[in-house]
Amino acid sequence: MSKVVFITGASKGIGLSTATALLEQGHSVISLSRSISSGLQELSERFPGKLHILQGDVTDPAAITRAASTFETLDAIVLNAGTPGYGRLRTDVLEDWRRLFEVNLFSFLPLLRHALPVLAQSHGRVVLISSSMAEMGVAGMAAYSASKAAMNSLARSLAAEEPDIVTVALDPGSVETDMFEATVQSGKEHIDPEVYAYALDMKAKKQLLTADKPAATIAWLALNAQKDLSGKAIVWNDPALQMSA
Repeated sequence: MSKVVFITGASKGIGLSTATALLEQGHSVISLSRSISSGLQELSERFPGKLHILQGDVTDPAAITRAASTFETLDAIVLNAGTPGYGRLRTDVLEDWRRLFEVNLFSFLPLLRHALPVLAQSHGRVVLISSSMAEMGVAGMAAYSASKAAMNSLARSLAAEEPDIVTVALDPGSVETDMFEATVQSGKEHIDPEVYAYALDMKAKKQLLTADKPAATIAWLALNAQKDLSGKAIVWNDPALQMSA
């Protein structure tokens, strides 16, 4: 049976790959992103009537209202939009923390408020795209790490509050995306030198994942995640996942 999945940040990278995986399996996707990329346009042409593209920023109340108007039928929501951030605690500007948390956490709340009643009726799923940084303390990335740790905590609380919805936070691994490239380009002056060197080494050795790898897991979770996963923070290739359904 075809399902309807809403995805934020679907114009590129992991979000676009997740939309692709779902559409290729015959499901419908509603996407919300700041721009309409050529990748989204190509998907719209490949899957006419299956992809509903919304353009807007997740921090814009008007964009959230437009998105909520599409929630008549909804089986899953994938909250993928995010932004990196770098800086040391001694010198960080508080406004930079607020901006990062606005995108990486607070923007999810109005979307969830609109989506939860519909998802409860459909016994649907919420997939939050987290990061290994949620469990790490890396110099120069305190704000980003804290925002992702808060996301994992949100997953636990949401699972407790909404027993009819399965909520999972997913660490997608180290993926070759614009966000990773931004870390390489902008993080050198802020990030722990060993961590920065490790990131460069992964890139040089072509050890980064392609976006389709975690996207396959995200799509599977959006469609099939069971109650025993609710509230958990898991890694994209966790061997406990039985991705056969």
